[in-house]
Amino acid sequence: MKLRNLFNIGFIKTKKYFSNNLIFYCLFVALIILPFFWFHQNLYLLGEDDTGLSYYNPLGTLAASLSSWFGGDALTQFQMPGGSLIFAFLLYVIKLITFGKINLQLLTFSFILSISFLSIVKILELLNDNKKSCAYYIAGLFYSLSAYFVIVEYYYLMPSTFVIVLAPILTFYLLKAIKIDSNKPLLIGAIWSLFLSRTLLVPVFLNFFALLFLFILIQSYFNYGISKIKYALLSYFKLIFFILAINAIILVPIFYSSMASVGSSISSAIADRTSNINYMVKALESEFNINKINDYFINLYPEKINELQGWKNYDLYPRYMNKTSSLMYIIVLLTFVGLITLPKDKRKIILPILILFVTTSLFLFVDVFEIFKRFFIYLIVHTPIFNMNRYPSMKFHIPFVFYYSLLVGTSLYYLFKKMPSKYSKIVFCVCLLVLITVNYSFISGAVFTENLKPIYTKRIMDFNDDYKKLVKDFPDYVHDDAKLLLFPLGYGYGAFITGQDESQIYRSTITGFKNLANYDLLGNLKVLGSILDSSIYSEAKKYYFEHNLQSLLSLAKKLNIKYIIYSKDIDSLRKYGEIIPQFTYNSQDYYSPVDIDKPVYENGGYSVYKIKNYNEISKFTSDDVKTEIYFEKVADFMYLLKIKTSDSDVLKMHEGFSKKWSVYKIKNDDFECQNSTNYAESYPNIYECGHLNDNLFGNVKLLGMVGLQKYNLPHEKIDNYINGWKINTNGEYEYFAIIMDMQRYYIIGGITSFLIFILYVYLIFKKKNIRKIS
Repeated sequence: MKLRNLFNIGFIKTKKYFSNNLIFYCLFVALIILPFFWFHQNLYLLGEDDTGLSYYNPLGTLAASLSSWFGGDALTQFQMPGGSLIFAFLLYVIKLITFGKINLQLLTFSFILSISFLSIVKILELLNDNKKSCAYYIAGLFYSLSAYFVIVEYYYLMPSTFVIVLAPILTFYLLKAIKIDSNKPLLIGAIWSLFLSRTLLVPVFLNFFALLFLFILIQSYFNYGISKIKYALLSYFKLIFFILAINAIILVPIFYSSMASVGSSISSAIADRTSNINYMVKALESEFNINKINDYFINLYPEKINELQGWKNYDLYPRYMNKTSSLMYIIVLLTFVGLITLPKDKRKIILPILILFVTTSLFLFVDVFEIFKRFFIYLIVHTPIFNMNRYPSMKFHIPFVFYYSLLVGTSLYYLFKKMPSKYSKIVFCVCLLVLITVNYSFISGAVFTENLKPIYTKRIMDFNDDYKKLVKDFPDYVHDDAKLLLFPLGYGYGAFITGQDESQIYRSTITGFKNLANYDLLGNLKVLGSILDSSIYSEAKKYYFEHNLQSLLSLAKKLNIKYIIYSKDIDSLRKYGEIIPQFTYNSQDYYSPVDIDKPVYENGGYSVYKIKNYNEISKFTSDDVKTEIYFEKVADFMYLLKIKTSDSDVLKMHEGFSKKWSVYKIKNDDFECQNSTNYAESYPNIYECGHLNDNLFGNVKLLGMVGLQKYNLPHEKIDNYINGWKINTNGEYEYFAIIMDMQRYYIIGGITSFLIFILYVYLIFKKKNIRKIS
């Protein structure tokens, strides 16, 4: 064959390849690089739960998430620590690889945008016999740029944001497993669930997976026949099994907690389905508005966005939903035309999608039909899945947008097939232009960087130099094991610091400072409501709403708070009066807990004080002043103690009460006390042995304590918060470890997840088909 002919053949094949794929790759790459133009490398978007700290310092988050007691991701107890652990580990690895030169948060945004787009495209290709079409790219953008995701998920950066990615990924691998009759895709999907495991227990994911069962059932019936329904459903349950197995790191400690303690926060959430019925029913009655139906179907008015924003007086919704929103009717109209002109022999492909689209729509409008409303109330009462989230239908927006996107892609695909090539290209360009125009505020990054009225707060910020210096210098002047309190307190009992300029503000959470400085910052008293079996939250709430700072600070002794960090920049914080009440500044009690003339540390923005009753506070105390106690905080979940009592006494540990704190007898050699210091002068015989507080070391040490037996000491709650054990060593030194039992199951779950991950990888790369897995 002549060289010229070879060139012509190669050119034709290359041209054909690019005609089918060039647009896809351009869009895919654009979604990857787009977020890096949103804001500067040093800025971070702080989510509603301040999850931005996970990205700001992944090593600190990783260290915190090694404990089932604290969890990571700036979340409180029992909030999926395993998921935060794996997520933080991946972030830390990326930071090392890139030498810290890449904004991890923007990288995460690019991952969510591009992979969610890719997943929708691949699902549509699979449903339509692997045929490629530009219609799928419109559907992928319709999904990844959805207004609901922009305002509720991207903007607030909640842990549930990753459902946007995980839900379509799992759907794709499940559909592929059914189509090629193999378990290999199911294993790959399960591994994806491990990487994104912090989304597994959020309500929207649980609801998505419940509805996916219905979709698989209907889709298999119409496209494969009755004979394959059994296999399809078996694949669905296999995927669930594979997900549960590989995510043992999350599920083992959580299942243990729910089973071991009837009164735990987890068991209450699962077992008590009646506490929120009135609230949920009232929410149902107020959700639907007939004037908003059109906005749902142009995918621009997710339920409650106005209320979710309005109660904080943000103007994000009306600014984001500008006059160009009406352009979305073009895509809706084209989808409707494609739907009604669909060939009869292709209706079986779109019918399952249409049924799920209608179903999720009904859940959004659940209060329209009385019978459906009653059915939903029944689900609230009798199933744990439907008894979660602030508003009933919030759980259904991701599946609603998901099936809507599949409907758009499939309908446009068959519409484009009927058109001459040049017309389909024109229609594609029009749809693409519509999506870009309507979503310009998001695509340009303005939705994150513009000021919000009336308080002009920015969601992105850079920690200012004073705060960075505060964090850096902290270990130099704080040497003992104590919680810290950050003033001023504000809405939701939070505490606030300013960023680089007055338009930035940072809301602290309980583990936020720990992620940065390895100390526990109690900057949000509201989280006390979720601390195990303690009800001290009711006291904090009462004092807060009474504007009684003095009584509020009286809780410091119980909570082991020994230092208070004050923000000096009060004037710049005054305009946040709605979230930091004015009484905080005007109260005569504001500086009463400290000697204002004797700061332990100060710089231009912050000052740190010991509280006045500093000498009366210790992590461990007892009723008998003669009792000798040496203790070391090994990790968040483990303390080692050396104790000698002359008579019966009560050992008090100033941590949130839980029956899962257990006492174990250890050998003398297991306790090494170096540089013991008495920090609490009111307890002359209580000494702290340094401040190790290393969760990684603690896990290693705990692995070496496999054979330890519990030491049966009477355990009780004292002062409505702390743990107390009755003990008598008869004048001899005895050695103990106090361990949060959940951590044992956390380690078991972690080892199980690791071994299953290795097994899955082995099976995936195994050459022969692995159709049968017992």
